[in-house]
Amino acid sequence: MSITIRPASVADGQAIYELVNTFARQGLMLPLSQSAVYQAIRDFVVAEEEGQIRGCGALQITWGDLGEIRSLAVADGWQGRGIGRQIVERLLEEAQQLGLPRVFALTYRRPFFLRLGFQPIEKEALPQKIWADCIDCIKFPNCDEEAAILDLSATGSGDHLIESGDYQTKEGLIRKAKIADVETMAQTINERAALGELLPRSHHHIYQNLRDFVVYARDGYILGTGAMHVLWSDLGEIRALAVAGPWQGQGMGTAIVHALVEGARALGLEKVFAFTYKPGFFERLGFYLVDKETLPRKVWGECIHCVKFPNCDEVALVFDLK
Repeated sequence: MSITIRPASVADGQAIYELVNTFARQGLMLPLSQSAVYQAIRDFVVAEEEGQIRGCGALQITWGDLGEIRSLAVADGWQGRGIGRQIVERLLEEAQQLGLPRVFALTYRRPFFLRLGFQPIEKEALPQKIWADCIDCIKFPNCDEEAAILDLSATGSGDHLIESGDYQTKEGLIRKAKIADVETMAQTINERAALGELLPRSHHHIYQNLRDFVVYARDGYILGTGAMHVLWSDLGEIRALAVAGPWQGQGMGTAIVHALVEGARALGLEKVFAFTYKPGFFERLGFYLVDKETLPRKVWGECIHCVKFPNCDEVALVFDLK
């Protein structure tokens, strides 16, 4: 048996959806909608064998000090072969790279996690912020799962090694965002939001969507950031593009968008779009104007929380990836 553990792509979304919900119907985990799978696709890794998905699992960042192992599932007939262990070990490696100090799991199979070094913990001892996602569960507040937690030797905010998906520019490095970057990212985004240029973002939003973000770093300082959020199997959105005021006009925004577009292409998306007050910037990068009303309804999921909805005055642009 040759199993490969790799990051999920949008092409894996249907297999992940079917696998997770097979176990959800047995009451072993929470169900996921197709939309939820695609929007969280960067949280997932998959176990692949001869082109078939045999298992999956996700790491959800709960806050700056805590992550959760979720949706861990191995297909019938493939259990007991160490696939679940390999998936968790890969997710823990990612947690360390991101700088997470602790990871927990709510599970009906706590002995499995204890064999991997997790320690038992009472659910009530976990931070209250983890329950934000639980309030929609049919078992809340009478959860019958058990909790386990693992302390990690986090990599912290030291020197960053260039990884796959990082882009070295002439004067800086565009890389995947890490936990230690979030404070500066939030400050940079919300400074531009205060000027009415984009939507504000809470620390919680950035943590939970950290895999969407890249940062532009120079000499250890974060000067800009941006995100590409997957909405469905064929579509992503460029979001939260912000460069600190003193550094605008130096090509950093262009470099960030190029990195986000390449990340979308690597995931297998067909198109990305952006809502913006600066259409000329995106047009120079190959985007083209579209009527907002022609975009799929699924793009409005976040917009309903905007103070300007439904009277949005931003311009929509699309970039074709294929």
